[in-house]
Amino acid sequence: MTAAYEDPAKTRMRLAVAIAIDQAGFSAVEEPIRVPLGDDSRLNGSLLGDAQSVDNEDIRTFYYLRPGNDAAVPKWIGNLARASHAANAGRVYMVVTEYVQDLVESCKETGAGLLRLTEDSQFELIVDYEETAPRTLEEARESHITELRRSMERRVELVRVDIEARHSQSAGIIAGMEGDAADRYMNQFDAEYRNLDDWGSDMSRRLDALGARSTTNEIGEVESLVQQGPPPIGDPDK
Repeated sequence: MTAAYEDPAKTRMRLAVAIAIDQAGFSAVEEPIRVPLGDDSRLNGSLLGDAQSVDNEDIRTFYYLRPGNDAAVPKWIGNLARASHAANAGRVYMVVTEYVQDLVESCKETGAGLLRLTEDSQFELIVDYEETAPRTLEEARESHITELRRSMERRVELVRVDIEARHSQSAGIIAGMEGDAADRYMNQFDAEYRNLDDWGSDMSRRLDALGARSTTNEIGEVESLVQQGPPPIGDPDK
């Protein structure tokens, strides 16, 4: 059977991590096992990692090797790390060769520990898994929904300011218009205001309907609508 492809950078990192585990006084697990998170975790998954070790108290550590330049904990690792605290299944650490402060804060928020792998194959502890205070999935969703509402309100304000700016300049524009062209031009502003108000009200209702137990897809649907902003005047899908 052909072995699965692995990024050469990760392969080199894996060899160095084995040395670092030994240097830290832990015992490397030669054949890593999957450790279920348990029914109470509400996450259908298990901990495996790219490498594992156990200490003298038989506490297992799962190492997730990241040879790239992550600015935040990948969502799937964050979910596993967060669930691991509740399941008491072992410690979850991201291993990197360099990091930014945003990644440090992301680790603290999700509950993942962070280790820097030095050039001489040793671990530098950046974020201690035991000292993280991960937000629950419910808290993370509530925070996301709150930020979506703020984003929606900022979008409404920006569009309103744009309409008002164009309206304030309309006197000079309609001065030379003939027939009912001026009325139609001004009526367009009324239509834009109504369209904006209708969109804002619709988004508020959708956001009010979301909650901590909303699914990722439900939240993502509203987030997409917020990012798109108010539909064009006359859009049949409005």
